[in-house]
Amino acid sequence: MNDIPGLDRPALTILVDRFYDRVREDAELGPVFESRVRDWSEHKRRLVDFWCSTALRAGDYRGNPMALHRDLPATSSHFTRWLTLWRDTVESLLPASAAAHMIELAERIGHGLMLGMGLRPRGRDLGVPLAGRWERGRPH
Repeated sequence: MNDIPGLDRPALTILVDRFYDRVREDAELGPVFESRVRDWSEHKRRLVDFWCSTALRAGDYRGNPMALHRDLPATSSHFTRWLTLWRDTVESLLPASAAAHMIELAERIGHGLMLGMGLRPRGRDLGVPLAGRWERGRPH
């Protein structure tokens, strides 16, 4: 599983719930998500499974995130905003080491989704502000 203090299924459930409440209220991201998500309770449940599988290696998620995102009307600006909200929410809810881990995972996943969606903005940084390893000068 995971040995990062403060990172478990209950913490990720709260994180996903609070984060997607913020997404729904966001002027830039809200319309993108509202046009696609019909059942928010189910969507959040699947995302808890996704993050538990990703962060805790729980193996709960069965799905293909790339296929689900490929036809979204999203831009690099949407990814930038998503990561900004994610970072703010994670840092407000989780201990520092857990927050850093979740931010790094989200940055990697966001970059992979952007590449898969054909979003290739300026140069190497893909237009997404990274707070993780790149900012400290180490490559991805």
